[in-house]
Amino acid sequence: MQPLPGLARYEGAYATTAQAENAVRAVLAAFRHQLTGEEQVELAARLPHEAAAIFAS
Repeated sequence: MQPLPGLARYEGAYATTAQAENAVRAVLAAFRHQLTGEEQVELAARLPHEAAAIFAS
């Protein structure tokens, strides 16, 4: 499986990996702010390791 930013770059047609990574970070931050603490823990447990690390930061 491709790393998360690489996959987002391919699927989202972002011009660079940096743009794709920024988009992934923005989406995960938006999710984090909409969820309760318990929901955040549950989502982080279901995300791929790389995405969970971004989500937790």
